[in-house]
Formats: sequence, structure tokens, C-alpha cells
Amino acid sequence: MLVSFMSRLSFSLCWLPESRLFLPLVVVVLTVVSLPASWLNQTHLPMLIELPYVLLGLALLLSHLYHQGRNARVALLLLVAYYIIQTRLQAPLTMGTTRLEYVLLGSLLSLNLLYLTLFSELRLWGQKGILYLFFLLLQIGWGALVIDYDKAHDISYLWQGYLFHYEPWSPFPILSLCMIGICTLIAALLALKRHQTGDHAIYIALLVSSFTFVFFSKPLISATLFSLGGLFLLLGLLRCSLDLAFVDALTGIHGRRALESELKHVGRCYTLAMLDVDHFKKFNDTYGHETGDDVLKVVAKLMQETGCGAQAYRYGGEEFTILFRGKTSRECLEALDQLRCAIADYPLYLRNNKNRPEDDEAGRKRRGQNAATKAVHVTISIGVADNQYFDSVDETLKAADKALYGAKKKGRNCVQSAVV
Repeated sequence: MLVSFMSRLSFSLCWLPESRLFLPLVVVVLTVVSLPASWLNQTHLPMLIELPYVLLGLALLLSHLYHQGRNARVALLLLVAYYIIQTRLQAPLTMGTTRLEYVLLGSLLSLNLLYLTLFSELRLWGQKGILYLFFLLLQIGWGALVIDYDKAHDISYLWQGYLFHYEPWSPFPILSLCMIGICTLIAALLALKRHQTGDHAIYIALLVSSFTFVFFSKPLISATLFSLGGLFLLLGLLRCSLDLAFVDALTGIHGRRALESELKHVGRCYTLAMLDVDHFKKFNDTYGHETGDDVLKVVAKLMQETGCGAQAYRYGGEEFTILFRGKTSRECLEALDQLRCAIADYPLYLRNNKNRPEDDEAGRKRRGQNAATKAVHVTISIGVADNQYFDSVDETLKAADKALYGAKKKGRNCVQSAVV
């Protein structure tokens, strides 16, 4: 039941990217406002300081195992940054080169995290991954040279010029504040647009690192926020693993494994509907498998708009299942017939793939404008049964499947209820 709940929660968050961005922001802001936490004492302090190493290290390991290259690089960057904070920035910013190291670390970390948005999900230890690690070492070496230069020369004029800061706001320079703010905003927009786990990880890392450097004077700020960053990265990887197990990669809706898990906890009253795309093999042979995949995506999209609290699943191939909790089959017939009509009326425009826009919005605007495009339609057959007259979930599912074949025998493009 827990797995079923987590899969539904994961799926909801997947389709609500705004909440995936808003929730971490709220948590980080509330954490910063509440610091220093009243429950922390000398006993908890060593554990809190070591916690980011554990969480970020675990996130790095799991990202590598799941082949989430950008997640792994994000975790690595946060680990390196946190190590530098703990070993180099525990002295007052007015002492020696501490302020310069603080500004260099905050600025370079933000730029490196934004740079990761250009990466695809490559292995951490692949050829490009090794090159990036070499690039990271070069930056650390360059930073060391800048710090050595600061020791030998007076660069105090920079703190009144380019690196000016307003102490009541933050010890971080105003120019750098603007830069990390822009980086975080870009990462948030990319996460909203692309809906990728790696983009979300980059946004999380920029969020926690930005608040860390802006409010650097607060006690335990780095240990607390970097721990939160590690925790959010792990939650993102958990969602990724649940997606791999329960979400159909082609259509984006839940798959058969999720349905089987859900059917173990359906309650006392439920209805199951089995759907099948009519003449799908012939459609594939005529227009190609890529167009056939588009058909399945359209069917899945319209299924999610079905009323009566419908939960849509891809059962396999061109076959789908809808679960209605707390509903009899009679109560669901109208919603299912509306779905059937919506799919039958939906125009699929066949275009040359070379001229086809990659963006869905651009495709919708151009739909029907080209006289050479050809609109085709597909239909579905639906079989429906509830548990009123059947003793088990398996029997109800078989009854719905049998009703589906009855709908096909009646001429397809219709809804058929199970006959007891």
C-alpha cells in the first residue's frame, strides 16, 4: 500500500512541476528563518555537520547507479563546495583571504551548476565526465592562484568597487547576488519547461547554495541547507526510481505494474474499463510506428481528462485500463462514452517529419494550416465491468476484457458493459 501511495504521489508531482519548485523554496525559506534551531545543542552539532557528507555521498552513489549523470555532478559539486566551506570558511570573513575564498566559491558554484544544464544524462565516469572533472580541478587551481595573488598584492579596492556589498543585506557582493539570482531563475524556468530530473536537481542545488551564501553569517546555515539539498536530491532519485517502475515511458501514464499494485487496494466498490485502439496494427503498417506512437500518446492524454475520478493505465501495446473507485459501471458509462467520442473526433495530422515542429505548442498553431497535411481519425472500443457481480479483481478484469471483445464484435467504436 505504501508503494502504491508513493507511486501516485510521484506521478502527481511529475505532472505538477510548479509544486516541485515551490515546495523546496518554501522549506528553504522557513529553515533559514528558523535558524538557529532551538533543538540543536552540542550533542547534535557534530552529527549535523557530518550529515551533508552522508546525504550528498548517498545521492552521488545512487545517481551513478541510476545513470543520472547530471544528478551525480550536482551532488559532487555540492560535496566539494561543502568541504571547502568546512575547511576554509570557518574563520571570520575579515580574516586573511577568507572573504575572497567565500566570494570565489559562491560565484563559481553557481556558474558551474548553471553550466550543468547543457549536459545530457551521461555517465559520471565516462569520457565527458572525466573531462568535466579535469575542468573542475582547473577551476580549483585557478582559485588557488587568485588567492595567492591576494596574499602578495593589495586588492582591497575591489571591495569598494566590483565586489561591493551592503552588510545589512548580506556579506555577499551585490554583483554576485544578482548573478546567482539569475542563475537560479534560469534553472527554475528550465525545470518547468523540460520536466527532467536533472534540471530539478540543478534548481535545488542553486536554491540551497544561494541561500547559504546570502545568509552566510547565520549559525549552521551551510550544514542545514546542504543537508536539505542532499535530502531533496535523494527524494528526486526516489521519484525517478518509482517512475522507472510504475510509469509508462511512451505515454507518461501509469503502466501495468502500477495497476496491479493499485488493484490490491481498490476498496468495496469499483469499476474497471478495458480500452483498445481499433485496427491499430493496420494503422501502424499504413502510417508507420512513429505515428502509431503519437496515437497512443493522444489516447493516454485524453484518458486523463475522463471524469468520475478515472485513473488511467497503459495495460500493454494498444490496450489501456481505467479504474473508477467507488463507482458502478452504470455511473461511468457517460464518462466513457464521452472519452470514446473525444478520441474519435480528435484529428491527427500526418506531416513530413522533417518539417514537423519539435515544440507541441508550435505544432498546435500550425495544425491544419498546410493544405498538404492529411487528417486521420482513430477510434477505440471499450469494455466495462464493476465488482457487483464478481467475486475478485481478476474476475472483474476478465469480465471487462470479455466485454471489450463484445464491443469489437458489435462493430467497434462503442462501449459494451459486461453481461453476467
